[in-house]
Amino acid sequence: MHIFHANTLLNPKCSFGINVGITMSINIISNTILSLGACLDKA
Repeated sequence: MHIFHANTLLNPKCSFGINVGITMSINIISNTILSLGACLDKA
């Protein structure tokens, strides 16, 4: 794990990037689950 300094978290660009990364990860996981669900339905 990376250790973030308080200044890094307070930096809008850094926190924005972290939020986008988390959001993208959740979207990818959701899409993967939906895709698997669609495949299982067809099977």
